[in-house]
Amino acid sequence: MNEAWRDAVLLALSHACSQDPSLIKEAERKLKTWEVEPGFYSLLMLIFKNESLDVNIRWIAILYMKNGVERYWRKSAPHSISEEEKGFMKQNLITSFDEPVNQVATQVAVLISKIARMGLRDWPELFPSLLKEVRESKDPLHQQRSLLVLNHVIKMLASKRLIPDRQHFRQITSDIFGFILQLWQSTTASLLELYQMKDMRVLASLELSTLTLKVLRKLIIHGFTEFEPTSQPVCLLQAVFEKIKIILQYRKAETGNHNLQEKLEKYVILLTKVLIDTQEHHALSFSPLMQPSLELCYNYLFTSQGQENIFEKFALQCCKLMKIIVKCDMYKPPREIKDTTPQEIVKAHQVKMAFFTPTVLSEIVRQLILRYFPLTSEDLESWESDPENFVSEEAGESWRYNLRACTEVLYLSLLSEFRSTVTPVVTEMIKLVQGSPPSDDMTVLLQKDAVYNACGLASYDLFDEIDFDQWFTNQLLHELNNSSTRYKVLRRRVIWMSGQWINVKFARQTRPVLYQVLLKLMNAQEDLVFLDESFGSLFHLLKCTQDCDTKMHVLYVLSLLIQRIGSKVQPFAALLSLYLPELWQSSGDHNMLRCAIVSTMTHLVEGLGVLSRNMYSFLVPLIQLSTDVSQPPHIYLLEDGLDLWQNVLVNASCMTAELLQLFVNMPSLLELGSENLRICFGIIESYVLLDQRQFLQNFSAPVVDACLRMLGNIKPEGGIILSRVVETIIKVSPLTGTELFVPVLLKIFHMILEVEVKLFTYLFCLGTHSSSGHLPVYYGEIILHNYPAFIHIVENVAQQLSKQVTDVLTQLLDIWLDKMDCMTRLERRKLTVLSLVTLLPLNVNKCVIDKFAIIVDAAVDVLHEIHRVEDGGIHTDCLVLLVGDDDDDEEHTEEHKRKRQLCLSDPVNCCPLWKFVRDKLQECHSVYGQETFQYLMGCLDSAVATQLATFINH
Repeated sequence: MNEAWRDAVLLALSHACSQDPSLIKEAERKLKTWEVEPGFYSLLMLIFKNESLDVNIRWIAILYMKNGVERYWRKSAPHSISEEEKGFMKQNLITSFDEPVNQVATQVAVLISKIARMGLRDWPELFPSLLKEVRESKDPLHQQRSLLVLNHVIKMLASKRLIPDRQHFRQITSDIFGFILQLWQSTTASLLELYQMKDMRVLASLELSTLTLKVLRKLIIHGFTEFEPTSQPVCLLQAVFEKIKIILQYRKAETGNHNLQEKLEKYVILLTKVLIDTQEHHALSFSPLMQPSLELCYNYLFTSQGQENIFEKFALQCCKLMKIIVKCDMYKPPREIKDTTPQEIVKAHQVKMAFFTPTVLSEIVRQLILRYFPLTSEDLESWESDPENFVSEEAGESWRYNLRACTEVLYLSLLSEFRSTVTPVVTEMIKLVQGSPPSDDMTVLLQKDAVYNACGLASYDLFDEIDFDQWFTNQLLHELNNSSTRYKVLRRRVIWMSGQWINVKFARQTRPVLYQVLLKLMNAQEDLVFLDESFGSLFHLLKCTQDCDTKMHVLYVLSLLIQRIGSKVQPFAALLSLYLPELWQSSGDHNMLRCAIVSTMTHLVEGLGVLSRNMYSFLVPLIQLSTDVSQPPHIYLLEDGLDLWQNVLVNASCMTAELLQLFVNMPSLLELGSENLRICFGIIESYVLLDQRQFLQNFSAPVVDACLRMLGNIKPEGGIILSRVVETIIKVSPLTGTELFVPVLLKIFHMILEVEVKLFTYLFCLGTHSSSGHLPVYYGEIILHNYPAFIHIVENVAQQLSKQVTDVLTQLLDIWLDKMDCMTRLERRKLTVLSLVTLLPLNVNKCVIDKFAIIVDAAVDVLHEIHRVEDGGIHTDCLVLLVGDDDDDEEHTEEHKRKRQLCLSDPVNCCPLWKFVRDKLQECHSVYGQETFQYLMGCLDSAVATQLATFINH
């Protein structure tokens, strides 16, 4: 080993431990360079094994080994670690069970587990060495360290999810479960004996028992598919119940030894997690243990004797265990039990129903509401000291980690499973508080709060039992108007409960009274902090709150209010336009708060409509940052930023330079594709509708490139989105747009003819509102508005395919006419007829004349669908729109107006088909001459000719 290099690495590691940022930076640079050098990790191993060195240097060395293993252990990794060096590392690691420093020992265990996860089959000596050390070592440190490594290895292997890996893990479980179970039994017996003897070694014994139990927990969850009632896993689970009872008694006795009491609490939690995890992963195998599990939970949660021994985290685990048993689908037999119904399910259901008697259910529900629902003194203190944090915590806690939230979920689960028994109990408790006299006693108020909480949670189950309107008018309203400081608990809860009931059973005539009270509560003396009108109050509350979560909640309510009032938001826009930019600047790295701001701005733009242009100075930079994929915040802001971008364009009255400049972000977004493709093309369409000349002049190239790249390489749904944009471009700009998009149109034409029309046929045949026949629509629009461009495209395709123009045109017409019956939208069918009939008098090619009868037949077919004769004999076309047809009281966006104007100028909507066909046939008569024309008309089916005459001769 190069001594100079060793010294350099040692120096770099020591600098990496220093407090000097410049030394740390230089050390990290050097270590980064060395991490791909052969022998570097062997050198780190030697440094780590040298216990004479400073512990911080050894700790940094093991960290760099761990990071290097993650990057370079796999054979396929660039600069992968050589097999020789891997062997050296593994040989030294399995002799490192005597590490004296806990933090370093933990990192060694993690390092070994990572190597095992990536190549256990290449390390066959790992498990034998571990188990031998655990089994034979007389040194407590060696045994603890080897168990620590075993725990991390098992934990890492259990996380693998591929089928071969899971099978391998089950084999490992089969090999070691019995031994680990015996080890746990012996270490636990030793723990109990040492505790009774008041031996100082009890903590070390407790740690060994904890490590073995952690290993058993992973093995029983992931190492079995199922197990029998007499199997070793059941033996473990049965022992867990006994150990919980004993350890809880020990824990209660250790009031003066906080360290031991805390470790005993963690051990009890681990024991209950074994039960919970086993039930969640092996519900049917767990069913024989349902009865003792439910008894355990009931005795400790709902009896006075058991409640003396529990602590909050253990109570939470018991609630979780009871809840998952109550709601487990595997314990619910079908309504009609047959011979084929598994007996395990039937027995489990019988056990559950036998346990939850009306008496037991009544006691559980009463205890949940009166013991676990009320606010505690700690809650009230938190409310006083930090109201924002109190509300935020309450809103954001998961039932799996918060006792009150878990008791609420258990309550709802019992109500769902045993509605007929639980509902009368809850109703009785509600009626008791309804009839109780007013009181300032805090205990009474907190119990009322708890009952109101139960009533609000169960609103959908109690709507037939409770007359909420009468209750609100006769009692709750008076409690809301009680300004006593103590009554703020009830004021808060009544408002919340009213929110739970308002969509269930809350009369409209009662709601104005509630709204008045809400505004009254939003004054400076209440916890919601300010002003006299709802919008102004929310705005000032937004300004005065400090917590980001609270600001997000207020912004959500503001957004909802803006959505509901629509254009009536305009008087408040000035306030928001002043404050939201300030909030945006101060939000810094709080990306979720910025998401809420962007979402609020989207709704504000919708409400302001064309007046949103006054906020471009804020909106445009906001959109630019949110949609710039080179900026880290785009990960959080992109989706909302795209929505805002589109809404700004939809409500814009004209193009501006700043709006146009935003499009520089779009090419990178189009390369991302995925779920944002739809809205990205929607934005492109909005740009085209807003100002096609400026947009196409500046940004047609990236749009064309994106279309060429995606055509044929995306799913049909994506092709439909893309094709709609191209159609809009051609409609809005038939001359310039067609010229710029010739490469795209050529590729589409080529796909139609060359790829056996598979993609084309799929798109052609789709009958949805936005997709039916998009591809031929391109050419229909071009024929109507830019016929020379159509001929140019056909000639180019013929040249590319080395075919005659006649052959290419014939093939297109055959496909078009053949698939016309697949079109479901009348607009598409009419456009097809308009474009094909347009070709007839142009004398383009003999192939068109050959299709004369088929084209006219198609025209008659569509005429049958859209031709109408109104009263008075007036002939009309049902697709023709008049200027005033869309006049109504509804407010329309600027883009809707643009689309409406485009629609009115579209031949499909402005030209009666019967008149168009008549005029084109007259042109044919002039172009072909009398003799040829009569010959072509004679080729028509007699019935078709008669029907045609009926349509056009009137």
